[in-house]
Amino acid sequence: MAKRVEFYFDYVSPYAYLMFRRLHELPKSFEVTYRPVLLAGLLQHWGTKGPAEVPPRQAFTYRQVEWLARQQGTSFRMCDPHPFNPLALLRLTLAQQCARGVIDECFRYVWQQGKTPLNEADFSQLLSAVAERSHTIPTALQDGMQCESVKTLLRSETDKAAAKGVFGVPTLRVADQLYFGLDSLAMFLEDHA
Repeated sequence: MAKRVEFYFDYVSPYAYLMFRRLHELPKSFEVTYRPVLLAGLLQHWGTKGPAEVPPRQAFTYRQVEWLARQQGTSFRMCDPHPFNPLALLRLTLAQQCARGVIDECFRYVWQQGKTPLNEADFSQLLSAVAERSHTIPTALQDGMQCESVKTLLRSETDKAAAKGVFGVPTLRVADQLYFGLDSLAMFLEDHA
């Protein structure tokens, strides 16, 4: 029987992208459940700031994620602007039942193509790619993203994550154990070898 590991992420986090690209390293006995959450909501809940909100930390973060991407052989392009509002991407993911392929498309859009939902033409291209993958039409995707139940679900997922102790992204959660940050992947692998 497969064990379940929850992967908490927000597209605004380059570290979440880099961890997503390494989830194949998890033992085959684990089944991943994808949990999109609003990082800003978690930060507000815990009264903390994100790396991009502290200027010297922001500069280091940008340098570090480019270095980490090179180290792990992952395509990477810094998006502009950053930070950006990830709500459209998170809602799209939830409207598509957190399908791994949709998550992959969204991460590629932001961290390989360097795009954000702020540019309507670029975002329309992403919707077309997701629509093709899910065999639907882009306008249906947009309608699904704007659905009140999807908006409520994102708030609920973020609140549930905070209630479970999740304080940032990326986070892996197995039972009651949290593994926060890309650097915790090695710890997870050692604990669950």
